[in-house]
Amino acid sequence: MKRFVILLMLVTMSSMDAQAIEWHDPDRGCGTLEGWSKTQRISDIPGCSGDLPKGAPAGEVALHDAKVNLAAAEKILDGNRTAGAQELIERAASTMNRAPSDPRVNWARPFYSSAADMLRKRLTKAAAL
Repeated sequence: MKRFVILLMLVTMSSMDAQAIEWHDPDRGCGTLEGWSKTQRISDIPGCSGDLPKGAPAGEVALHDAKVNLAAAEKILDGNRTAGAQELIERAASTMNRAPSDPRVNWARPFYSSAADMLRKRLTKAAAL
């Protein structure tokens, strides 16, 4: 019985580690705070833009959806265009406003807000040209 309990604990712990790693996997388009701090590019913001595993937590889905919209807006602005960028930025902000209150989402909210503000400023400058 004792061996079974230890084995169960090891399997559970390894599963938890694997799940935590999924949300930091660069192959899934996951960014890090360090990357975001260095580049201020949406691809580097915490959260994943690639395919999420089936049954991903609602908070991770919200981060994903917001990041995809912000990245699309950034791509528009990088191409010296503005059409559609505002809608994408606002969609991302709305997604984050509706995101569940969980520790990871709450930790990421200020970075997403900062990213949306940064893109709004770029949009304002681009529209003035």
